[in-house]
Amino acid sequence: MSSIVCVGNVLVTNLVAADEQSVGGALFQTSYTVGFALGNNLTSLVIQRLGNDTGDLLHGLRASSGLNTACAWISKSSYVQS
Repeated sequence: MSSIVCVGNVLVTNLVAADEQSVGGALFQTSYTVGFALGNNLTSLVIQRLGNDTGDLLHGLRASSGLNTACAWISKSSYVQS
């Protein structure tokens, strides 16, 4: 994961003006951290909820994998459109 952040910071700082590079890097780091925490929390919630409801942890793991895939597709499609 840290290599994603390093490459992302380099790309973001190349896209903004020289006097705003620290702000661009900070915004990227903050959005990455919030997104990562939100994704972990949603995944844990789905695993726990479906695992307890069905009594089958594997069912919860499969559903959370589908959730992560859907979130990745949604974020990719919104990035391509803008």
